[in-house]
Amino acid sequence: MPAISFSRENRLKSSFLIRKTFHDGVKARGKFVSVFWLSLPEEKRLRFTVVVGSKVSKKAVLRNRMKRVLRAAFVKTIRGSKLENGLVVISAYRVPEEATCAEAVEELTECLKKFHV
Repeated sequence: MPAISFSRENRLKSSFLIRKTFHDGVKARGKFVSVFWLSLPEEKRLRFTVVVGSKVSKKAVLRNRMKRVLRAAFVKTIRGSKLENGLVVISAYRVPEEATCAEAVEELTECLKKFHV
């Protein structure tokens, strides 16, 4: 798989596709994130987004930090997996105290194992 980054081509921004991924995708739940994956053969690449709702934390600083950590962790995690051509939505439902990128990489790796990739 080619190197993936959070470039414009890899962003999932369409609310329709995000809802479709939540509804029709396969779900894996970890300690503080849920990962939804929808395989779409017509997609030319893997596209992803990170969702951290205001129920997780009322403080935008914490939500934005969690998004940055999860994005970086996903880019590191995906390099070793076989996920291709689809949509991934990472949804945080709890913000751990002082979450590090290493913890997030471990969490996402465990979730991706549930997809058998």
